[in-house]
Amino acid sequence: MPKCYSEGERIQIRELLKKEAARCLIAYGAKKTTVDEIVKKVRIPKGTFYLFYSSKEELLMDALLESRKDLIDRLKRRVEKIRRTSDYVEDLSKAVFEFMKDALKTPLIKALNSEDFYLISRKLNPKVVENELTNGLDLCGDLLKSIPVKKEADMKAFSAAFYAMLAYEIQTEKLGLTDETIDKALMLSVRGLVMQLV
Repeated sequence: MPKCYSEGERIQIRELLKKEAARCLIAYGAKKTTVDEIVKKVRIPKGTFYLFYSSKEELLMDALLESRKDLIDRLKRRVEKIRRTSDYVEDLSKAVFEFMKDALKTPLIKALNSEDFYLISRKLNPKVVENELTNGLDLCGDLLKSIPVKKEADMKAFSAAFYAMLAYEIQTEKLGLTDETIDKALMLSVRGLVMQLV
């Protein structure tokens, strides 16, 4: 007979599971992350796990979406603090730059740019995955929703440009450039796009 948990306990366990799943995804990747490892760290019986999630993949997808939500919330808070002054473009560029640097450290971006996302999504309902991909994982589209932009801005093109910058940033470690040079290049790109957006 499964243990009955209060609503507060259920919320806490679900949050602990997502947090541990994200940590495991970064440390081991989707293939080597196991339910056994996660429940051991969260200190719940394995059977309890299945009261919350039907599979490891469902939990990992939930952890990725939580990571995305946290990133967007942080960006919104940064943008809300910026005042429309003569330094607006520079301040907004800095906020977007910090957002992108934060994004590069998350399990979301690491998973989307590896075989991990395929391993996670192949065991989930294809319609759910498609919905999450088009609505839930459009990180750059959400970034743009957080910024007041010109009416005539082609949002698809700008979203693609921001995503291309993230993809470029992920690949720069192979170029042998210093972190300082990579950051300067990213900031130049971000500033150029922000100037065209606002």
